[in-house]
Amino acid sequence: MLILTVMNGGEGDLGEARGDMDLKLDHLRDATQFATPGNTEQLNQMSRELLENQQEHTKMLQSQTTMISSLLDESQGIRRDIAKLLKTFGQKDAATESRAIGQSRGASAYRIRSLLPNIEGEISEYHALRETIVDGTCTWVFAEPAWKEWVRLDKDYASRRLLAITGGPGTGKSHIASAVYDHLERNVNGDTDHHIYAAPFYFREQRPALASFFGVMVTAINQLAEQNASVGEKLYTQLSRDGAPLDVLDWKTILRHLIDPCFEERLNYRLLLILDSVDELKGEEKAKLTEFWDWAVKAGLRVSMVVTSQPDGLDGLADRDKGMIQMTKEKQMCDLTALVRHRLEACRH
Repeated sequence: MLILTVMNGGEGDLGEARGDMDLKLDHLRDATQFATPGNTEQLNQMSRELLENQQEHTKMLQSQTTMISSLLDESQGIRRDIAKLLKTFGQKDAATESRAIGQSRGASAYRIRSLLPNIEGEISEYHALRETIVDGTCTWVFAEPAWKEWVRLDKDYASRRLLAITGGPGTGKSHIASAVYDHLERNVNGDTDHHIYAAPFYFREQRPALASFFGVMVTAINQLAEQNASVGEKLYTQLSRDGAPLDVLDWKTILRHLIDPCFEERLNYRLLLILDSVDELKGEEKAKLTEFWDWAVKAGLRVSMVVTSQPDGLDGLADRDKGMIQMTKEKQMCDLTALVRHRLEACRH
């Protein structure tokens, strides 16, 4: 009985104590019930604020990334423009440059330049490309089977004397052309017998002097005279002969009276032409390129040619016997890696 009384809260002090304990438990339960929703709301509010901060931070990073990418692109463009300006102004004027060439490689080279029309930009395009090319790139082309066949320099060289390197817009065809010329120029410099000659030309549709096939003939003669002083003297004699002067404004005259005699099949000389962006030649000018090549093949001239172009820009050369190298992402993967590394290094500085 006593036990039941105690359990039911009777007996004075015990009942009062039990009542006080029940009241405190009720207060604790109520406090817990109110505190839990409050804490949950606080946690939800904090989560929302963290999410908003994260989203704002992400937006800021994206904005900064876009801005940095834009700055990098602009800086690359500015560097290319500055390189062109430096090379253009560094050469001073055509007369000064020609005089320097004449002094270092024979007076005949300077005299020949004075007799032939000036092709504005024939050298500056090459130097601008050399200033912007990334070291270690564009070398994959020299491992291509079509390149190895084309570049053979023995007497019984391959019938495929035309090599076409094709790629889409912005894939680096012009840098490939400059790398090809550098590679061939090393062969020229190492040819102690002076049997090999290389001449580059960069077609540019927006520049009149570089949008004409005539410039190729003039550049070839200038390069030939600069690379071999004795040949330069013979060319100068032919250009300055008395009687009926040569029409130096006609590309066929230059071909048949100056280039033909130097690279006849019976002679042990070879001319290597590197023509960039032939897809920028239009209409009649493209037809002149095809006519020149057909003449060289028919006459048996020891002339070989590398051209770069977009895939659909070969036109008249499309059905000619030639080697082909197609620029693909897989072949250029090393170039892309080197380019990314170069840009990261530029960002650090």
